[in-house]
Amino acid sequence: MTSSGKASTGYRVATIPESFSCSQIFSMPIKFSLLCYPLERTLIDVKSSGKPGEVLCKQMPRSQAGCPKFFVGQERCDIPPQDREDVFSCVAWNVTSDSSEISKKSEKYAVSVVNEASKRRPNKKGVYHIAFTVHHGIVIRKLGIIHPGSSQAFVVSLFEAQTQTKIAEVLFNGSSDGRLVNGVLYKPIEEYLLPAVNIELKLGFDGAITAESDDPLPLSPSSVIIKDSGGGLIRFHEAAAVSSGHYRDSTAESCLCSFAYRLHDSEKLQKFVEQEAVRSDEWREAGEREQRRIDHEMASYDDIILLPNTMDVYRNIPHKLLHALQWAEENTRVNFVAKTDDDCFLNLFHLLEVVEGQSDRIWLGRFRHNWALDRYGKWAEPSYHSLTYPPFACGSLYVIGKSIVDWLVEGMDTLRLYQGEDVSMGIWMAAIQVEIEDHRKIECEQVCNSDMIASPNWSLDEIQSMWQNWQQCADPCSCS
Repeated sequence: MTSSGKASTGYRVATIPESFSCSQIFSMPIKFSLLCYPLERTLIDVKSSGKPGEVLCKQMPRSQAGCPKFFVGQERCDIPPQDREDVFSCVAWNVTSDSSEISKKSEKYAVSVVNEASKRRPNKKGVYHIAFTVHHGIVIRKLGIIHPGSSQAFVVSLFEAQTQTKIAEVLFNGSSDGRLVNGVLYKPIEEYLLPAVNIELKLGFDGAITAESDDPLPLSPSSVIIKDSGGGLIRFHEAAAVSSGHYRDSTAESCLCSFAYRLHDSEKLQKFVEQEAVRSDEWREAGEREQRRIDHEMASYDDIILLPNTMDVYRNIPHKLLHALQWAEENTRVNFVAKTDDDCFLNLFHLLEVVEGQSDRIWLGRFRHNWALDRYGKWAEPSYHSLTYPPFACGSLYVIGKSIVDWLVEGMDTLRLYQGEDVSMGIWMAAIQVEIEDHRKIECEQVCNSDMIASPNWSLDEIQSMWQNWQQCADPCSCS
């Protein structure tokens, strides 16, 4: 690899020095394949330059141990990152393009109810909440509760969701306490600006409005809940019920609370909407340059695998993992497959020593136990309804035996996908008998130890320097 460590694609390509060939790596009698994930395709630095680093794998027959491959989804999200609901997916942010709508400063109500007077039934005690993300700044002015139709008391609170910091709360004493609007009782609070920290990246306020009562909460199964996002200012998440600390499957009737808000800084939003066509053209041109670089890299070095029917965005990584495993099964004959990320320092010599003699049902990595689910942000988990995940190996590096690869590939069309490939693996592996080996020399965080097998979150220059240190004195951290 050259000192720059970058291929013409702009990817971080192979982290193997020039003197370090695949024939050296795989001289041990172990059939082994290494899957490496580049940066998500949507985050490629298409302006990067540098002479590609040569990976000496071409001469190796497919029937032998596979060389490191970088897996890239063949499909590219056509929506510029700035115009998505978040940069981790390919869902358009449908902010209104109607300037008169954007410029309105009238009060909006998050929730409206149709047929609120229908027969109600009591529900278990608990806390009910509605969660949301702010894509553009809003000023929240009131908190509300769906008309209870009884004299019971409710506490409605506004939280910053990720830290559970309470911002405001109001007490409702019965069905006549507050102003009724569209089936919802409202009370004013001190006005509070909920910011979108970065309108370009959709990094905004994650909020939750909760309704809590000591009495059973009344629900109306025939009510129709209508949510108003203000033309895309807010993205609502599923309403949920919490009972004894456990989330249960949510329905529209769980949405007991609401809030009133108005738009903040309409001029900034209007300017952003008007520039949509420019961003789209720039993104398309960047994609064309990116594809030319990928094609050149593949033709020159055969180190990138394009996965068909795979869109390369963060939320698709579990899908990407399964299709990468399918490629490995169809194109190599190996006993083990390892998955790593392209920002990891990886000592393959140490890894092969550990893998030698292992069972074909081995799952080797550094395991996380009792890992709490996130409900908000990049790692928000909407599909797994528990407080913690089953044990899983962190994504910096893990190795699975051929029996596990076969099982995953055979069932890939029926396996449910979760928010990340590491936690998805944990949930999938909980269904079968595997031999777990928790290896302490695989790091989950950026740590440098002389005998480590893998460590993540390093830059290209740092990885190159660590390899040079290791070659000189068998210590990647320092030779001093």
